[in-house]
Formats: sequence, structure tokens, C-alpha cells
Amino acid sequence: MVELKNKVCNAHIKREHKEALEKLSKIAENKSYLFLPFKGIRDEIFNEFSEFKLRLFSTSPKTLVLEDLDFRIVFKIIYINNLKHRLSGFFENKGLKIYRLSQYFRKKNIKIAEVLGYGKFLKNPFYVVPKMKGESFLEIAKRNDKNVLELFYKIIDEIIKIHKEGYFIGDANIKHFFFLNCEVEGIIDLDCFKKVYFLKKNRFCRDIGYLLRPELHLSKEEIRKLVSYYSGIMMFNHTNVLTKIEYYRAKRWKN
Repeated sequence: MVELKNKVCNAHIKREHKEALEKLSKIAENKSYLFLPFKGIRDEIFNEFSEFKLRLFSTSPKTLVLEDLDFRIVFKIIYINNLKHRLSGFFENKGLKIYRLSQYFRKKNIKIAEVLGYGKFLKNPFYVVPKMKGESFLEIAKRNDKNVLELFYKIIDEIIKIHKEGYFIGDANIKHFFFLNCEVEGIIDLDCFKKVYFLKKNRFCRDIGYLLRPELHLSKEEIRKLVSYYSGIMMFNHTNVLTKIEYYRAKRWKN
């Protein structure tokens, strides 16, 4: 990686993507209003980014996600918008932490997206990943693909690897799992991953419950078998885990 420092950015990035980050920096210098936190997506902001061949994704006020269409990479800026985050920023380099986590998981053969760059952008942590090939599992589920259940087991296999390393996803979502040729191509949203020290089983069950979206149209029996598969490998009590997963599923998808 090479270092890039300018008025808005202090980062490390792979040499072949430095030009993309320089372009983004120039946009931020001249049009800083484009990078203010907002919820959802605004047409006028979307259109302005489009002029620079950048695709804006709908998101929350906590983050800004942009795809560079020329370089096929995705920037994710994580806004420091409360006192807790500001204080934690003094003690940790979040971008570097995400990069190291990606490196660690990939060495363990967990299909996490490779981090191509990291640092601070407009004083906020950010990181860069490749644009995932294939399609998200949410897209697959929405078209009622006949392989949904089979593919979900492959997601569970990746979740098991993550949980065995003592991490949970936090904001688990099937749209963050990408498939290519019926195999998991990659997992994004690395900034949500957290190390578990207490109440591990609860955190792990929350991941599974959050992933069981209504769009999957899974029967109770199919869910029971999925949970049995997961709890068997993790050596958890099946009944206890099923109860917790159903609780988190109902809580997350009650509407």
C-alpha cells in the first residue's frame, strides 16, 4: 500500500487505487456538502456524484457508501457523530482495525471482502473494498430462487467460521452476502463486526435471527433444521438456541 495525505484525507491504499482516492479527495475539497450525513438517498446528491462516475448507495446518517464505477471499488465512510465515537477515536484507528480484521479473517479462509485501503476522510474513518462480483443473497431471495435454502446453508457455514473466531456480525443482513456461481463470493460491511467477550450465545443467535428475513419464505421446519445444523456444529443446546433465534428474528422483523 501507498500513503496518501491531503487536505481531506490521510490514508493507506493499494497503489492501483490511489487515483480513485485522489479523485474523491478533490470532490470533497470543492463540494464538501456532498459528504454531509443524511438518511436514505437524495436525488440531487446522487446526480452530482454520478457526474464523477460515482454511485451513491442508500444508507443511514452513520455512513456514506460510494462505488467508483471506473475502478470497481467501494468507499465506506463511517461518520463520527456522537461523543462515544469521538472518544473511541482517540484510542483506536478504526480504519486500520477493519483492515487488520479483514486480513485475519481471510487467512482463516473466511470469505470477507479484502480491504484495499483505509484511513481518515474528512476526519472520519473510512475503508475501501472491491465491488463484489455476483449478486447479493437478498436479490436472490427476492426472485424466489429455488436454491435459496441451499445457499442459506452456505451462509451459515461462513457464520459458523466467524462465530468460532469469537466474533459476531452485529447488524447481520443477507444483502451483505454475495454469491457467484452458487458459492459465497464475499461478505461486506466489515465495520459492524465485533469481538464477543460476554453473552456469546445471545450475540451469535442474534446474527442468525437477523438473517432470517421474511423474504426467504422458509417454513418452521426448514428453520428448525437450519438451527439444528448450526447448533450441532457449535455444540450448543438446540432448543435453547432455537428459542433465542426466534426471539431475535421476531424482534428484528416484527413489521
